[in-house]
Amino acid sequence: AMKFSAESLPVEAEIRANFPDMEVELEEGRFGVFKVFVDGVKIFSRIPLIGKFPSEGEITEKIRNMMGD
Repeated sequence: AMKFSAESLPVEAEIRANFPDMEVELEEGRFGVFKVFVDGVKIFSRIPLIGKFPSEGEITEKIRNMMGD
């Protein structure tokens, strides 16, 4: 079974809520790695152990900026 950090689930839920037509896929990372990609482009990366997870709305804003909304 895949293990996802508790921190990844709110980010997934945020993307699904704000972009219902967007396909969301979680992949298991190693050693606390947390990255968010949109169409293969990395829009967020957390430094393992010391880096912060995205704040609420941060990923939505990055996706909207990328989409030009």
